[in-house]
Amino acid sequence: MKKITFTHCCILSLIALLCFGCEEQQGYQIKVSSSVSHPLTVISLSKDDIPELFEMHWEEDLNVKESGQDSMIPYQWMEDELLLAVSIGAGEEKVISISTGADSQMNPEISTYARFVPERTDDFAWENDKVAFRTYGPNAMDLVLEGKSGGTLSSGIDAWHKKVSYLIIDKWYDKELNTPGTYHKDDGEGADYYHVGSSRGVGSSGYWAGDTLYAAVNFTDYEILANGPLRTVFKLNYAPYEANGLTIKETKTISIDLGSQLSKYEITVEELQGNELPFLTAGITLHEKQGEVFVNSDLGYFAQWEPMSGTEIGTAIVVANPVESHLEHKTDYVDQSQLLVNVKVENAKITYYAGFAWDQAGLITNRTEWEDYLKGFSERLKNKPKIEILN
Repeated sequence: MKKITFTHCCILSLIALLCFGCEEQQGYQIKVSSSVSHPLTVISLSKDDIPELFEMHWEEDLNVKESGQDSMIPYQWMEDELLLAVSIGAGEEKVISISTGADSQMNPEISTYARFVPERTDDFAWENDKVAFRTYGPNAMDLVLEGKSGGTLSSGIDAWHKKVSYLIIDKWYDKELNTPGTYHKDDGEGADYYHVGSSRGVGSSGYWAGDTLYAAVNFTDYEILANGPLRTVFKLNYAPYEANGLTIKETKTISIDLGSQLSKYEITVEELQGNELPFLTAGITLHEKQGEVFVNSDLGYFAQWEPMSGTEIGTAIVVANPVESHLEHKTDYVDQSQLLVNVKVENAKITYYAGFAWDQAGLITNRTEWEDYLKGFSERLKNKPKIEILN
């Protein structure tokens, strides 16, 4: 029998270790390029793009870096998707390396987030590092119908004026419900100054017919599809509503990306009765009609800049589907003065983006800067980064 020395054992152990490392650590490279500037964008790699990565390493810890750089690129696993947060200039190319079998990257300080809020008459709230929103559930509707206090009868979208990058939803609800403080007062992080009422608020939907906007009331149930550092996605279902001879049922899939002032709305429409639905209407409230409305149909944004509680806020809708028409509807009826956009229904679905900017957050402080942001957003929407798999 051949004698195996201590030296031989060491060599064999080293070879085994190296082979194990080869099996466990795998590297992939992608090239990202863009014709326009994307200060921060979330790009998606699918299972079809890098099948081996998904088949062998789905939901494993990764290290993601730009080649030649030490800093990590934030990432998020989703079902059949890997999201990466990338910044890229116009005409720039970047090579990104993805390695497996690595130590987990640190949890990011900023994130996206959504949750159901049963302790506050079943709100549903969501946020990222720039903005926060909420809308209202069935218990809030029941309180109104029963003549009790604390309810809200609305499918409108509320805006929470935050001016910090960290998450505030849980903290503000706790302040409102469990302390002498209130989220209606700015204690340094922002406040809820926005009034929704029965309006569309910041981008909710309905159906405009004749001189009336018909809309669903509060959502009936929800489903959170993803809650991650780069993208949060959830679904809200609504009961059918009658609209000038039509019966319409909406399901909203809403998502928010890190760094964006706007949420994305993908609304599936089920027409239960009546003629074919030509469009669905998205709206933003004009409140006291003191704001400045500005529209660019070619670029697809419909917006206003208005005073609010001694501050200023810009709200907007940016449309991905073709637009049938739009109107600036002003009336003396409470909560019914609104900028309305009739978005054409294609394959029983419409897609648009809606959100806001608050001057006290310090990033977008006037109407000109708000319009510049919307122009850039529309341009980036039409010119998304190109992704090439290198290995």
